[in-house]
Amino acid sequence: PSLERCITDPVPSSIVMGLLMAGLNVGSGAPLNGATFGGAIGGIYAYHVLQCPMEQVHGRRSSLHNAVSGGTLGGLAVARGMA
Repeated sequence: PSLERCITDPVPSSIVMGLLMAGLNVGSGAPLNGATFGGAIGGIYAYHVLQCPMEQVHGRRSSLHNAVSGGTLGGLAVARGMA
């Protein structure tokens, strides 16, 4: 996919899955607010946006891309005290 598609394609799935994840978090006791939903949607979107250029460079999907994207976001969340 093109760089533009890397930015636009993950929007619908990020919203759907982010809403699902946020709903599970709220059901588990998290507060019902914009940060809960925005964090879930934004996190999933950021994961996809990080992963897509790696797929472009290598020409295929890889579990290493998964690990790098997830590890980067997880590390940032821990460093900022969000996880």
